[in-house]
Amino acid sequence: YGTFTLAKQAGLDIEFRHVSQVLPDARLYMLPSLKGDSSISRRQRVALLEKVRRGAVLYLSFEGALLSQFEEVAGIRVSTRERCAGPETVTIAGTHRVQLQGSFKIDFEPVKAEVLGIDAEGNAAFTCARYGKGTVFFLNYPVETGLLKVPGALHKKDAQPYWAIYREVRNRLKTGKVVDATDRCVGVTEHVVDANKRVVVAVNYRPERVKAEFALRPGWRMAKRLHGGPETLRRATPYKDNLPGY
Repeated sequence: YGTFTLAKQAGLDIEFRHVSQVLPDARLYMLPSLKGDSSISRRQRVALLEKVRRGAVLYLSFEGALLSQFEEVAGIRVSTRERCAGPETVTIAGTHRVQLQGSFKIDFEPVKAEVLGIDAEGNAAFTCARYGKGTVFFLNYPVETGLLKVPGALHKKDAQPYWAIYREVRNRLKTGKVVDATDRCVGVTEHVVDANKRVVVAVNYRPERVKAEFALRPGWRMAKRLHGGPETLRRATPYKDNLPGY
């Protein structure tokens, strides 16, 4: 549930697979809140890393799991593993601050990884690194399961921007999407009609009405509104190309 909601808020469409099922080909794979010493079998890990090596993106968040090949895969060198004393403030991309907590965390040094988020003491907390032709994201906290323990953490007006974590992942992807919603509680899906036309479905997940504003990829325009009056949809405006995933 946490993964699905954060993905929607970040503009990602995901499908679920059990760890025992055959992996389909995809541009992004997510292993959220990994826990225990057997989170994923060696066979599945090898298959997954091969897809990443060929160009896929892998995101994993940490909930005390025992994982091998950290330095080779995630570009970080682990020094210690310890229990979390309490919530910690993490700054994502130098802008968004969120409180994260897990049962355990690791102390590590970025060897070849880029730091995308730091804790209050300036230690790396969220990183990404190249692995073959692909990219591996590592978050030192189980944001997906942690949010389930905080009522309203994902939808209240003063909710912290946890979606910014997944947005960093989305920004490294070529999603091919043409629409982006400014309100993180408005879910958007795109349905391709042909190369030049799409049907966009926007769903308001808030209990009250909202005025949603949508940014369009350059070269696209809104041709027709099929449902919803002006009180629920503002004029679509083009955006500056600040989403490198497009």
